[in-house]
Amino acid sequence: MNKNFRLTNKLDELADIVLAIKNQNIEFTIWQNLNGEKKVVPGVLRNYIHKNDKLFIDFEITDSSSITGEEKLFMFCPKFNILIKGKIKHLSKTQLQIKIDKKFYLNEQRELFRMDVEEKSIDLFIKRRIAQQDKEKNETVKLKDLSNGGCGFLVTSGRAVQFQRGNTISIEKVGKINLDAPIKGEVAHITPIDGDTGLNNKLFLVGIKFDEVFPNIDHLLQMVEFGMSEIES
Repeated sequence: MNKNFRLTNKLDELADIVLAIKNQNIEFTIWQNLNGEKKVVPGVLRNYIHKNDKLFIDFEITDSSSITGEEKLFMFCPKFNILIKGKIKHLSKTQLQIKIDKKFYLNEQRELFRMDVEEKSIDLFIKRRIAQQDKEKNETVKLKDLSNGGCGFLVTSGRAVQFQRGNTISIEKVGKINLDAPIKGEVAHITPIDGDTGLNNKLFLVGIKFDEVFPNIDHLLQMVEFGMSEIES
């Protein structure tokens, strides 16, 4: 899988790519995650309907026996570097129509990939060095954004006072993704932001700068988005 993706919700942009793909016999890898198992079927994009804020894509498939109408489908096209998902609208033995979700991945050209993931409520499992006590503390925080060079997470004011610029941090786990090795960095800033927990407790953004550029952050985010438990090679 190509690792250079960006998340977007611009269906017009995707529809233009789908138009270029139509009837070129370009194969997609289509799959579902069922009971912890990845069910894969190849498919060729044959037609599409783009109306208002909806996009439907028709695929010709070899066999529909492994597909269920209940779970979402994921579609990857390596030639055009697009990664999309959606729900089944029509299914027969060799025909599949999918209503595409409004968020999907397209090829990313930027040097440093960054994504705001606050709305996804992703847990970030970190280890924070407490210099005064010469020990480390395991904590769980809510990830706000993540890039190759750093990340940001949200804490309430009561927790924010426990973080100081220069504190060393290591990221042990992102969502369900267990990292082969921790991503290490240090606190670059603690910034108050607009937000409320419902308890009149102001939110703070803790910004972390990684010790070195982490090349697979974008791929990691794809796996978090698609509910994987480990990073594919």
